[in-house]
Amino acid sequence: MANVLVARHPVRWDFTQTRAFSLSEATREVLAHLEQPVQAIGFYEYGQSGPMGDLLQEYAAASRGLMQVTVVDPVTQPALAQHYQVVQSGTVILEQGTRREKVDPWDLASEPEPADQPGFAGEQALTRALVRLTQERQRLVYFLQGHGERDPQGDFAQARRALEAEGYLVRSLNLATEPQIPDTADAVIVAGPHRDLAEREVRLVSDWAHTGKGLIFLVDPLPAGGTSLANLGQLMRQWGVALDDNLVVDPGRNYLFDAATPVPEYARHAITGKLEDDNLVMVMPGTRSLHLTDTAAAASPLLVTSGQAWAAPATAVQPGKAIRPQPASSRGPFTLAMAVEFPDSQPASATAGGAGAAADSGPGEPRPGKAVFVGSSAFAVNDTVRIQGNLDFLLNAVNWATSREDGLSIRPRPALRRDLTLTGRDITLIFWVSVALLPLLVLAAGGMVWWRCRAG
Repeated sequence: MANVLVARHPVRWDFTQTRAFSLSEATREVLAHLEQPVQAIGFYEYGQSGPMGDLLQEYAAASRGLMQVTVVDPVTQPALAQHYQVVQSGTVILEQGTRREKVDPWDLASEPEPADQPGFAGEQALTRALVRLTQERQRLVYFLQGHGERDPQGDFAQARRALEAEGYLVRSLNLATEPQIPDTADAVIVAGPHRDLAEREVRLVSDWAHTGKGLIFLVDPLPAGGTSLANLGQLMRQWGVALDDNLVVDPGRNYLFDAATPVPEYARHAITGKLEDDNLVMVMPGTRSLHLTDTAAAASPLLVTSGQAWAAPATAVQPGKAIRPQPASSRGPFTLAMAVEFPDSQPASATAGGAGAAADSGPGEPRPGKAVFVGSSAFAVNDTVRIQGNLDFLLNAVNWATSREDGLSIRPRPALRRDLTLTGRDITLIFWVSVALLPLLVLAAGGMVWWRCRAG
C-alpha cells in the first residue's frame, strides 16, 4: 500500500544547502508562464543522458504538463537527428510551434573560474533557451563606440556572450557614421568612454531615449590628463544624475586589501534583490561616485560604500603611489550606482545642476524611460566580470532597463567548490584572532593552571 501511494503521489525533499537537486525559483517562474506546449527532444545515445536526462524530467514535472520530454538515440534514429540538424550526441532541441532553439553539449559547461573546473550549467542553458523560444521578439542592445569605449568583441567579450545567452542581439553603434539610433534598439550601453560625445551625438541619444528606451552608463574615473566628459555629463543630468570627479577609496569594505577596489553594499532594488538574497558580493575596481541633482527623478541607489570610504581627486591619483586621504577629502558613504525611472506621462521640468542640462527636454515633453548609472566599467571586463555577482548585476541592469524584469541570470551550481570572498577587514580579523588571540588564550590558561598548581 505504501509503495502504491508513493508511486501515485511522489514527494521529494532536497536537503542540500545549494538546492542542487531542485529547480531554481526563476526557472519555475518561467515554466509557470508557459502558455503553449513545448516539446523538448534530447538526443542521447542509449543510457548516456546522465544529469541532463534527470533535469529534463524536472522541467516536465514543473511545467503543468506543457513541456513534453522525449529522449532519442541518434544512432538508432539518424533520420530524426538529421531532420533537427543534430550532429553530436548530447544536443537538446526545444520546439514550440514553428519556432526552435538548440542547446549544444558545450553550452552545458560553465566557464571555469581561475584554478577551477567547469561546472554543470544545464539549468542555465535550458532556461535561457526556453526564454528565447517563448519571448515575442528578440531585444536589441547596442554598445556605443567611437570614444574609446569598451569593446564587445574584446575586453567586454564575456559580457557580450552573456547578453546573447540571455536572448539579446548585441551590436556596436558609432554615431559618427550612423544618422541615428535605430528605432528597433531597446537599450544603448555607454561603457567606459575616454573621450567626450559630440553635441550631435548627445541630441541623438537624448531624442531616442525620450521614447521610453533604456540606457546604461558605465563611466570610469578620469585618468590624469584625461579629457573632460562635459557633454556626457550634460546628457546624464537629463536624468537628474551627475558624475563626481573622484576615485572612491574604501578601507572598510574592499577586495583583498585593495582599498581602491570597494566591495559595496546593496541597496534594495529589483536589480540587486536576488544578489543580496544569494549573498553574492560585487567587486568594483576603480570607481567614482554619483549624486542626484534632480529631486523629481524617481532614483534608487543600487550600490553604496561603507561609512569609512573617502574620495580622492581622480586627477591626483598616480600609478604605483599610495593613495592617502587629505584633510579636504570627502567622506562616505558614497553611491556608486543608481537606477532612475521617469514615467512616460511625467512632463520634463528644468533639470537642476547646470544651465542647458534640460535644453533637450522642453515643457510638456515626456521624460526618458529607464536608465542605470554606474561609476565604473572595469567591474564588467573579462578579468573581473565572473567574480561573484558582477555579471549578474550587469545582466539584471540591462533586463531592468529594457523592462524585461523576468530576465534571468542563473549561476551554475558548483558541485564541490564553495567560494568565500573576504574583505581586507575580514582577513585582518582572522589574522589577529588566529595568530595572536588564540595563542594568548592558551598561554593564559596554561599560566592559570601552573599558578594554581604552584599555589596548591
